[in-house]
This record gives sequence, structure tokens and C-alpha cells, in this order.
Amino acid sequence: MIKHITILLAFLMMACSPVAAQDFSKVAKGMNAFEAGDYKTAIEEWTPLAEQGDVASQLLLATIYYHGEDVDRNYTKALKWAKLAGHYGIVEAQFLVGSIYENGYGVAQDHEKAFKWFKLAAEQGSEEAQYNVGIAFRDAHGIPKDDQKAVKWLRLSADQGYANAQDDLGLMYASGQGVNKDFAEAVKWMELSAKQGHPSAQHNLGVLYAFGLGAVPEDYVLGFQWLKVSIANGNQQSQEAINILGKKMSAEQLVKAQAMVRECMASGYTECGY
Repeated sequence: MIKHITILLAFLMMACSPVAAQDFSKVAKGMNAFEAGDYKTAIEEWTPLAEQGDVASQLLLATIYYHGEDVDRNYTKALKWAKLAGHYGIVEAQFLVGSIYENGYGVAQDHEKAFKWFKLAAEQGSEEAQYNVGIAFRDAHGIPKDDQKAVKWLRLSADQGYANAQDDLGLMYASGQGVNKDFAEAVKWMELSAKQGHPSAQHNLGVLYAFGLGAVPEDYVLGFQWLKVSIANGNQQSQEAINILGKKMSAEQLVKAQAMVRECMASGYTECGY
């Protein structure tokens, strides 16, 4: 994540920060140290700038202290700097504050505060924050349960290609939570997630096909393929279903399914199915 925000930080410092114009040497020295992985020097150079209100420096410090890169992890300092940057509307900072409260890192776990900060980031288009807002509405984390709002936010995230959201949106369609039950939509979203390598979606899709749940046609071979791929990606939950399914399949079906598993894995999930 640290390397991911380097370009953002540089842009903020050059385009948005009055401090950068006044003391570019500190900005440049901090950036050089940052890119070289010398976070202690970056902290020394950027802390005075952050104290003067430079949002890029505030985000940098929050990120370094959150991840403990070359310094002792310090969630208290991470929260302090992330809040300051978050109040300026920096999405990454808002998400960081939400994560600290959601997980109780260095503070008492507080789902209500986490939701507030996640929603700020979600409203600016953060796909991961949109997902967290959707889950909060679904599971009543810090807010009253509202399945329709959960679907709204999960869809926004899923439309951006976020695999977790696609899988959970598929589950909402499969169960009829917040939407009319629609197994075609469930399969559509789970498949999009599964083809990104998401083990849970691969498992869920495999179960739908293996046992012909709802309006999904029973297909042992396709179900076996997705369940085995899910196991290969670390989801041992699929093993029980494989044990049951394997007893129902013919030798010919097993040979076909195993070949499909190999092709699916080798293609990076682009060539899965028939």
C-alpha cells in the first residue's frame, strides 16, 4: 500500500500543498527517502510539514505508522495523522481511520465510527470502502440493518470490479436479501469474482452447480471444477463438498472435471467451464 500512494503523495505535494511551495527541499528530501525505503528519514523531514497542515505528509506519516514500515507500528500516531488528512477529504486517509476503528487497532473497537469514515471514503468512490459500507448495512455494524442499502453499496463496489463485493452481491441474490431472489444474477456476480481468483466465490459457485441449488441446473463437472480450484486457492471448506460430489460422479466425469481444473488454473481463470 505504501508504494501505491507514492504518486498520489507527489501530486498532492506539488499541486495542493502551500507548504511544498515554501519548503520544497524538505518535500524532495522526504520523497527521495520515502521512495528509497528510508522511512525514518522521511518521517524526520515530513513531520514538521505535517504539523503545518500538509495533507500529503499527514497521509504519508499515517500510512508508515499504520504498517510499521522501518519504524515501530504506532496506531495512535497513525490515527492522529489519518484523521487530519481525512478531514481534508483524502480518501486513503478516511479509509485508514475507518480500518483502525473497525479492527480496534490501538483504540476501542467502534463500528459506528468506522462506518462514518468508511462512508466518507465510499461517497468519493473507494470500492473497498463501498464494500465495507455494504457489509455494515448487511450485518448491522454500527448502524441499523438495511439489506436494500447493503445491496446498493455492494453493487457500486462490484461494478468497479471488487471481487469481495461481487461474491457477496451474488450471495444476496441467491438468498433474496434486499433484492428479489435471482439465481442467474447470483451466478453472474459469483463468476465475475471467481474469475478474479476469489476462493469464496469459487466455493459458492461450485456448490450451486454441484447440488443444483435454486434455479441453477445441476452440473457435477462444473461444480467439481470450481470446488477444486477453490481448494487450490486455500479454501479447505470446499473439501467436504468435493467428498460428497466425488461419490456421485462417473469416472468419465471425474477425468473431464480434472482436465477443466487444470485448464482453468493454467489460464488464470479466464478459461473455466466448457
